[in-house]
This record gives sequence, structure tokens and C-alpha cells, in this order.
Amino acid sequence: MDAEGVNLGKECPLTLLQIGTVDNKVYLFDIRLKPELFKKGHVEDLLQSGNTVKVIHSCTGHNSAALYHQFGIQLKNVFDTQVAHLVIEQSRGRRLPIPIKLFDVCQRYGDNPEPLEQKDTLIVYEAPSKRRQARVGQIVESIISDIERKYETDIKFEDITDEDEINTIHNIRFDKVGIVPFIMRLRTGDNKAQLKEVSDQLSKEGNRLLPKWQTYGFLRAYQFHPDKDIQESAKHLQKP
Repeated sequence: MDAEGVNLGKECPLTLLQIGTVDNKVYLFDIRLKPELFKKGHVEDLLQSGNTVKVIHSCTGHNSAALYHQFGIQLKNVFDTQVAHLVIEQSRGRRLPIPIKLFDVCQRYGDNPEPLEQKDTLIVYEAPSKRRQARVGQIVESIISDIERKYETDIKFEDITDEDEINTIHNIRFDKVGIVPFIMRLRTGDNKAQLKEVSDQLSKEGNRLLPKWQTYGFLRAYQFHPDKDIQESAKHLQKP
């Protein structure tokens, strides 16, 4: 199952619902034109049924939020392939595995990923519970301590290759208090790398570039960054 919409989430409207079955049937529900399908078409009953497994990728970010806040529907009996991937990675020793796209999940675990090659799936992994969020926070703090012990203080962000360490640095808020200057310098290096990536995309694609919504978010946030160069770069990249 998957849901579509413009910046789909808690407030932005859900417009299309897609449901596929194990017997290779696919159903598309035009929710924008026919929102009554949830009740009159009994789609709501299916989504809230504890007897039918709903397989969804990254459910907790957009799909469940839109269904609950816009239609009062609480999904039940969900198998989230994003969460399953993260659990598998952790069982293999990863401490802070990063989310991956649905296409990558199918490539890694499926037999026939080709039909998904053209699908551009936006992935935003959010912890399904406060317990999970707290656990991730503890892991981040542990990895930060490891970075402080492992590297000389003159190392640059681009010289770090461990994925867990990169993901940890990426998840540190630039306005977080109590972070040692060494770690904050690495975070600033990550911020600059993000801005350079956006700048390179703009140079290559120009007006054809359609940024992801997270890009708008960090460009706005970086205008309040303590580093003046990052502030100016973020403001420049946001100009029409």
C-alpha cells in the first residue's frame, strides 16, 4: 500500500491511495475527488482491520500521519519495510543505519526490482515510538563519544568514511548546546557539503531542478546558522 499527495503529511492533502494484493491486482482510489471512498467503499475498514497485513514502506512518516489527521484512520497490522530493513542492518552490527528508498529495498531483498526503477520515492524515516527515538538519541551520543576518541581534532568531515559516523554528524542540530568545538566543526563541514550539493545541482539542471521538501527546510534553517558563510550560501540558494 502507498499514498500520494503534494508534500504528503499531517496537513498537506492525501490525493491518491494505491493498494496491491498478493494475487497481482492493483487498485487506485482517487481520494481527492472521492473522499467518501473511505467509508462508503469500506477502504477505512480494510486499513483499520487487524486481520489484513498492510505492507508499506516508511509508513510512520507520511502515510499514517495523513490518514490519521485528515481522515481519522488509524492503520493497524502494518509491516513497514523501512523499519524491517533498519532492524536487519542493526542485527548485522550497524549502530545507526540510514533509511533507503523503496527501490533499493526491492533491489536488496526482492527478486524482481526492475518495475520500480522509475519510481522516485521520498523517504523520511521517523521513529515509530518515543522509545525508539530515545534509543536512537542514546546511540548518537555514543557514536559522538567514539568520534572524539577515534580521530585527531584536525580531521575534516570529508575524510570520514564510516556510514554510522557520517549519519550521526548529519543528525546533530547546528544549534545544539553542549557539543564540543571539534564535533561542531565536523557538523559545519557537513552543512557546507549539503549546500555545495544543492549548488552543483542548480548549476547542472537550472530551472529544471525540483528540490525535495527537505532541501527547502534546511535552506531556511541554515539562514540562522552561526557560520556566516553558510548563512550567505543558504540565502543565495533560496533566491528565485
